[in-house]
Amino acid sequence: MPQLSVNGVSLYYELNGPTPPDPALGSLVFLSGLTGDHNNWQLQVGSFSSSYRCLTFDWRDTGQSGPSPQPLYGLDDLAADVAALIAATGLGRSHLVGLSMGGAVAQHLALNYPEAVASLTLASTFAVRSQPPELPPGKRTPGNLRHSAALARHDTRAHLPGLNLPVLVLAGSRDTVTPPQEQAEYAALIPNSRFVLIEKAGHLVQVERAGEFNRQLRAFLS
Repeated sequence: MPQLSVNGVSLYYELNGPTPPDPALGSLVFLSGLTGDHNNWQLQVGSFSSSYRCLTFDWRDTGQSGPSPQPLYGLDDLAADVAALIAATGLGRSHLVGLSMGGAVAQHLALNYPEAVASLTLASTFAVRSQPPELPPGKRTPGNLRHSAALARHDTRAHLPGLNLPVLVLAGSRDTVTPPQEQAEYAALIPNSRFVLIEKAGHLVQVERAGEFNRQLRAFLS
């Protein structure tokens, strides 16, 4: 199992696609949502890895990654993990594709490490969360609870107008966790953003409407 030690934590990751990455296309880095792991992106990796180098991974404290060296941390710390993972794997400036919490972390990455980010695709995500998300009983692990607490401190609204890169916002029309209207509102704060509503999709838009999700992502990247 591939593991890399970054910021004092061992992260499980998987790389698929051409080696080295095609410099004309770049690499794709997929960031899963709260309680998710690297497996959440199988329908995207299978579609894009013929052309793009694709990185998936498990967050610290979850999946096959190791425990955090610190009990409390924020999304900035998770963003630092991803930036270090991108550097350690030699991917260079990458296209970030984040779902829900992954999209929130992607915002911090673009704000804190602009040299590592070529574009953002933000799916079913948000710019602010006023309270921790409710976790189902079977998902209340220490790591998920720490991630949930970190989400409650996330608020990038004041910083989004300063993003200077292409941004695609994908929302599912049936998403009740992150309603489309809320996603359209934060998208409007980003100068170079495009908002796309995917019909008949809920929160897990990359799975529920994988074909349309991939089509929109491919068109955006091209």
